[in-house]
Amino acid sequence: MKNIRKQENGITLIALVVTIIVLLILAGISIAMLTGQNGILNRAAEAKEKTGVAQEDENQKLKGYEDTIKQYAPGSNGGSTGGGSTDGTPGEGKLPETAVGQPAGTAIKNPDSYGENPNAQATADGAGKYFAKPEGATYVEGTVDTGVVVNIKGSEFVWVPVEDVVLDTSKDANLPKSSDVGTTSGKTYTPMAVQVENDYKGILYEFSGGNGYLKYANNANYQGSDTEYREPDVVSYDTQESYKNYNITKDGLQGQYNSMIASVLKYKGFYVARYEAGLDNTTKKVVFKNAKTTSGVTTLSADSSNSNMWYGLYEKMASFAETNDKFVSSMIWGSQYDAMMNWMAKTGNTVEAADDTKRNTTTITGGGEKPDIINNIYDLYGCHFEWTLEAISSKYRANRGGFSDGNLSPARRSDNFPTSTPSGYSSRATLYIKWAWTLKCDTL
Repeated sequence: MKNIRKQENGITLIALVVTIIVLLILAGISIAMLTGQNGILNRAAEAKEKTGVAQEDENQKLKGYEDTIKQYAPGSNGGSTGGGSTDGTPGEGKLPETAVGQPAGTAIKNPDSYGENPNAQATADGAGKYFAKPEGATYVEGTVDTGVVVNIKGSEFVWVPVEDVVLDTSKDANLPKSSDVGTTSGKTYTPMAVQVENDYKGILYEFSGGNGYLKYANNANYQGSDTEYREPDVVSYDTQESYKNYNITKDGLQGQYNSMIASVLKYKGFYVARYEAGLDNTTKKVVFKNAKTTSGVTTLSADSSNSNMWYGLYEKMASFAETNDKFVSSMIWGSQYDAMMNWMAKTGNTVEAADDTKRNTTTITGGGEKPDIINNIYDLYGCHFEWTLEAISSKYRANRGGFSDGNLSPARRSDNFPTSTPSGYSSRATLYIKWAWTLKCDTL
């Protein structure tokens, strides 16, 4: 029995030693898990730090959202994107329902036609009307009736409002079809374009004083024939080897025109350069600035190596808008020029009459001593003839307005070979706001 008890005591001591060793090992492992480089305590500290960083980032984002909301509060100049939300209260993000009573430059609720995520913001003109201010533009001066001026990338453009964009045949009786029954006789329905099958075609006008009327009232769809003024269309030089690099095709011009008209339908207007084309002498980029008061700017003409012929001017006008801009720039179309004339005439201006008291007799855009200005747009009486995209016959492009050496009217229309390089010719760009274009008959 004694031997048996001694054996039992020996087993108990070994078990105790083993237990202690196991406990020590477990304790070491636990300490390592708590305090090691990847231990629980270090991970907890890292998590706390990351949570703090994330919270600060969220706070910064929330502050940015709050600043954006405040930007659209009544009385601010507003932004250039976003829908027409009216939630909240004044000073906390609510946009006014209308432009009535709002200071010039105030963002208001976008009309439904702007759609989702527009590239422009409806903005009050200070006189109860509104215009579409493109992303990146700043309001300068003027009203919808006198000419809203905006600054875009350092150049100035004027908003041309267009209520009647595409011909509605149910309103045919209200069209001004002759000088005797023109806009001054109450026939003030002056659409820019007509839909012909799946495309838009320009509608052109003649003017007498402040009276506008259809140029081709007796033609089908009010369109000029192949030997008359028309747009969009190519001329024979466009396909010649010397000019193929400008990539001017009938389909390409039609696509450009469709996109422009679709934008005007959506935003009810477009922008025209306040000045004739100029060249920044440092960057060699096209600009639209007062060349008299702005140093380093030269007025472009068709004889310049930087804008050679009609083709060079066409290319320069298109180059103002860059890939990331929310608008497209182009040489002015004939129907855009006529829409500008109709707007000016309807706001009380005489557009088809020479006036030597207003003509800019220099070749510097904005440089005349006389007030060559209509609705905040310069040099329609003088400076240079302005080439357009309008075609005539198989060889010519139309030019509009007066020039420095001749007493002519702003609405004057003539033409010349696009390959010529006359020093008295320049051009004027227009901008339309980008959007995804789809032709829809129910929008007409």
